[in-house]
Amino acid sequence: MCYRVNFTVKKGGQKTIKFSEGRNDEMQLRSAVGGLAVSIGPGLPKESRTTSTFPSFKFVQRTVV
Repeated sequence: MCYRVNFTVKKGGQKTIKFSEGRNDEMQLRSAVGGLAVSIGPGLPKESRTTSTFPSFKFVQRTVV
């Protein structure tokens, strides 16, 4: 699967950033004529567990009157 972000730069041209899944643990950046290609590894293995070292966040929905 591949995601693309297109945007216009000041000089009137168009640039594209293409995100795709890589094959190894390292991120790869490749410069292209019309933009940038970013490959990112698949992430943590399925057998990994969460730890309590990171704080948990609770999302609260607010109603504005």
